[in-house]
Amino acid sequence: MYKNQKYTPPFYADNSDRNTRIYVGQNAGKFLEKDILNAEKEVLIISPYVSKDKIEELINLSIKGVKVRLAFDFNIANQKKEEYKQILKKLILQEKKYDTEKQKTVERNDKKYATYSKLALFVGAILGMICIFNFHCLTLLLISLFFSKKYHSKRQENKKIRTYIYEYRKTIDFKCFWGDNLFHSKIYIIDNKVAYIGSLNFTYNGFNNNFETIIEINNQSKINELREFVNHIFDDNYRHKSHDFNFLIYKGYYDFLNSYEDYKNYYKKENKC
Repeated sequence: MYKNQKYTPPFYADNSDRNTRIYVGQNAGKFLEKDILNAEKEVLIISPYVSKDKIEELINLSIKGVKVRLAFDFNIANQKKEEYKQILKKLILQEKKYDTEKQKTVERNDKKYATYSKLALFVGAILGMICIFNFHCLTLLLISLFFSKKYHSKRQENKKIRTYIYEYRKTIDFKCFWGDNLFHSKIYIIDNKVAYIGSLNFTYNGFNNNFETIIEINNQSKINELREFVNHIFDDNYRHKSHDFNFLIYKGYYDFLNSYEDYKNYYKKENKC
């Protein structure tokens, strides 16, 4: 019946009311994916694994005004460092905030130091020609060259002054679980109209390549209960701990530093205006 078929057609778990459907096989998430992409109000997802391309789908939904909440497990993130670094950069947007007054000051000083350096160099050139015939001008020549170099150095230092700080914001509402136990549930709720549970992770392979099993739930009372349960998991930071936002910024953008403490010191230093 299913020979040479990538997608295994659904069968009903309960023929009496058909409020539950089970999908098994590769591409088992076909209907789930369609429901997510067509969401109008809300998408709630809990999945230990996530992938960059699927995150982009959620960001696009959020831009359209759909409320999105995503939770995944950071224990796994530690095992896939580079992949999850890119995921965190999708979830956390880095933006430059410029200090306009400081910018103006830097620009004024740049013009001032450039003028002084050129003026001192010009005076030195004049004195250099005079010194051919008058060796008593040599001291003045050296002084003018000294000041020319001094203002040139000041100009270079002035260019290094940062006139901005980095600010960070979430592109969607997300939560990274951490702790000794792996959060292994896969739960999807779309528009409070349909829910899915099963083995399928929120990844490209989960939706397309892996052999998965998921259950579609259409019973409204059960969807309501599941939605309440999922929102509780999102909001409960005592039993379901979430990583500090600044720690995730460090993992996404500053992991070239040796430790989180190094990052906090680095961040304070770099963002002094």
